[in-house]
Amino acid sequence: MLKYGKVPQNFKGSYISQIRERINYLNMDEEVRNGYIRYKLDMIDLRESHKKSYEAGNLKGLKKGKEEEKISIAKNLLSLGIQKTKISQATGLSIAEIENIIFLTKKRTFK
Repeated sequence: MLKYGKVPQNFKGSYISQIRERINYLNMDEEVRNGYIRYKLDMIDLRESHKKSYEAGNLKGLKKGKEEEKISIAKNLLSLGIQKTKISQATGLSIAEIENIIFLTKKRTFK
């Protein structure tokens, strides 16, 4: 393979594709090689940006889910007649947020 600078297509193995890519890289002229390196670096940057945006979106979804869970717990505690201060301590919601939940719950029942 090294003698002729080619890997026959019928060669199979776990590292043959890597060897083929490396030999092709070594056979490139300098301008094409530099373009290939830029392409590889761009692909790495693109993959990282996709990964970061996915993680950020996933984290945003988790935060939203936790807030919805706190509101649900607060509604259940309110239906049991528990004081707002105790609900605030249990859920981490502020008294104003709990009063807003009460207001929105009453508003829906009157419709």
